[in-house]
Amino acid sequence: MNAKIPIILTIIVVISTFIIVFASTNSTTQESASTTDTFHYTTLGQIHMYNISPITNFISYYVNNTNATLALSLASQIIGNGTMNFISFNKTLATIGYFKASSPLSSFAFTIINKTLVKYGFVYGQYNTLLYDYKNTSAFGFDGHYFYIVKDNASVNATLFLLKYLYTSQKVFAPQPSINVIAYGNTSYGSFQLLSSNSQLILKGNGNFSNVAKLLKYFNITIGNFTVAGKVVFKNATVLVYSINATYNNRSLFVMMGINEQENYSIVITSHQEISLAEVFKEL
Repeated sequence: MNAKIPIILTIIVVISTFIIVFASTNSTTQESASTTDTFHYTTLGQIHMYNISPITNFISYYVNNTNATLALSLASQIIGNGTMNFISFNKTLATIGYFKASSPLSSFAFTIINKTLVKYGFVYGQYNTLLYDYKNTSAFGFDGHYFYIVKDNASVNATLFLLKYLYTSQKVFAPQPSINVIAYGNTSYGSFQLLSSNSQLILKGNGNFSNVAKLLKYFNITIGNFTVAGKVVFKNATVLVYSINATYNNRSLFVMMGINEQENYSIVITSHQEISLAEVFKEL
């Protein structure tokens, strides 16, 4: 087992949990620049992303492969600010997003990505200056200025329509709230911020976390040299603190989740070092 796999999966699960909690319906109508018809859709959630280097640096700690480390370093240089939207239209759910291509190496990066995707069954296509790869209901594109991502649950036709819609639509980037903010999202239900602080990744959010709290149970799993364990380390009438520790080949990941059900507020701290209860209480 590669050490980076359980670590990356743990980070993805934690962040995805919060995205699901925050997602809520909020109607929006936008007009595509490529047609006189109006494309009506409902926005379920939105994420604005900024400098991803704190994330790539964090993951690099668990990677002992030179090529993978180099790829992570280049990713933070190539990918700039981005906007992701979770939408629904005509009973279709989709994730659509665009990111600034912030380096002359972006074209080279797309060439490598394109070759890799084609190798795994993606079909290469071109629409004006938009170069793209698609397979089933997933698509990845590049036009020299932006990278585009589309994933939906409908059909290839819907996927390509959304990709071309992104390509021709006006790009909107929200100002970065502060220099340590990696990403933030707003919905009609709540909001969240992903920040970096002293080599830690900190996820803060507002919302109803009662259902999440019910899922936080004790577990301990060992597979070979990989061990992951989770348990409640503090609980009273309003606050619950949950700890997850993962270890593989002497490299450890520490995660502490604090939930204040009275204030509808939660925080997740992810670190290479052990995290104290005091650090969690300070944020709650």
